[in-house]
Amino acid sequence: MNVSAAFDVKVTHEILAEGKVLPRPQNKQPVTPKALHSDTSQKTEMNITPKTLRIGTQRRSISRLRSKIYRVRHQSNPTVKQKKKLSEQKIESIIQDSAPFLFKEAKILFETQLRLAGLNKYGKRYADNLKDIALSILYHSPKARKYLKKFLNLPSERTLRNYQSKFPIYPGLNKSVLNSLKAKFRQAP
Repeated sequence: MNVSAAFDVKVTHEILAEGKVLPRPQNKQPVTPKALHSDTSQKTEMNITPKTLRIGTQRRSISRLRSKIYRVRHQSNPTVKQKKKLSEQKIESIIQDSAPFLFKEAKILFETQLRLAGLNKYGKRYADNLKDIALSILYHSPKARKYLKKFLNLPSERTLRNYQSKFPIYPGLNKSVLNSLKAKFRQAP
């Protein structure tokens, strides 16, 4: 490369660094590093314009911010774990304090509402006894279940159908139902 070509390259890089626009050649093609160098051994054909430089800078800053977000999300924070443990202890104490004043079903419903209050809707898991209560509400009145679902954390109808499908039901007299009825009548005064 001769001295004048090296000077032109240096001046061009200074102009680009300052953000000034280079004059376009006669054929209206953008200035490329290949066009600046007479040496054909280099194989880069990037368009270097101020816009390209800004885009590169913005991409690097986006990459830095994404890595920062990743670090913050995956950083183990003991205070969050301690708060969760403390809230679980509070929930347990509230349940134990309220147990003498509630019926069995009301206690199950109350306990479930406290445990599921802060969870994401996809992370909720329901106990079988709550599913039994929700099924009985659904059998009594589907409209009442819909209304209660607005205020309470109840399993969806699909969850209840899946739960119900686990029980074998055959046509005719069901022996398990008859046995449970016999047991109830024996306990009755």
